[in-house]
Amino acid sequence: MARLDRASLQRIWKRYQAIVWLALGLGFAGLFLYQSGDDLRSALPIVQQANPVWILAAIACHLLIIVCLGERFRVVFGWMGAALALPTLIRAYLRRSTLTSIVPLGGPVGLLRFVRDLEESDVPAPTTLYGSFLAAISNQLAFMLFMAPIMGWMIFTGEASTPLVVAAATMI
Repeated sequence: MARLDRASLQRIWKRYQAIVWLALGLGFAGLFLYQSGDDLRSALPIVQQANPVWILAAIACHLLIIVCLGERFRVVFGWMGAALALPTLIRAYLRRSTLTSIVPLGGPVGLLRFVRDLEESDVPAPTTLYGSFLAAISNQLAFMLFMAPIMGWMIFTGEASTPLVVAAATMI
């Protein structure tokens, strides 16, 4: 029996990877529908009664958030000398966030996928990692700028309990 070398395995994988991923995706979707069918059926009447304008508004807001996240990466990587197109960054971000959401403990896997996607656009791995770090820091700063005045107001008006203040302080 012939022994398969690394190059042969890579060729085989490239040929069949779409089928494998499609089968896995359909299999997991089927498992989700099987396990969550009752919940989905009970939620269907609620969704049918919803105002379509609000559903479209929610979808539009979500798309706007995705564009803003891509723009944030464009600015961060622009500061680092890597001029990337917004669609490239959005695609890489969506792939990263999908892996992060689906794969158990998927943060490192998603980050690796992000690094590989940007390597295709000639961004070195250290630049991508540092840019991701800067983007995470900007997320934390934005959260603190949002949370601090709200907590200040709640403390001032007496609406904040001690456990809430402690929890907010640990998150900041």
